[in-house]
Amino acid sequence: MKYIVPLLLLLGSAYSHAKDCTNVVGELTLWNGHPPFLRITLWRSNEVFGVLQAGEEPAPDAIPSTLYAQILEGSHRVNGKFCIEKPGKFTKAPNRDNDIEYIKIKNFSTIN
Repeated sequence: MKYIVPLLLLLGSAYSHAKDCTNVVGELTLWNGHPPFLRITLWRSNEVFGVLQAGEEPAPDAIPSTLYAQILEGSHRVNGKFCIEKPGKFTKAPNRDNDIEYIKIKNFSTIN
């Protein structure tokens, strides 16, 4: 029981700030259809962010190449801790009341 509280504190914090980015815990998923096609849903708040795109691909510096390869190789979803940068751009998505904010993933660690 004494280990549950620290684990909940680790998983429950939606945001914590690092030097140049914000740490979030959630699930990166591949979406079919309307952009952004790569989205992170935060576990605690269900807030959704979209990975910054350049056409039909992520922007060159928007996601680590190893993480993008993992998504393309069939994982389609990755649970993890992501260090994100918010460039201040938003997009509309169908069936959503709120705009989706674009982000860049600076680094990550997976959580099983």
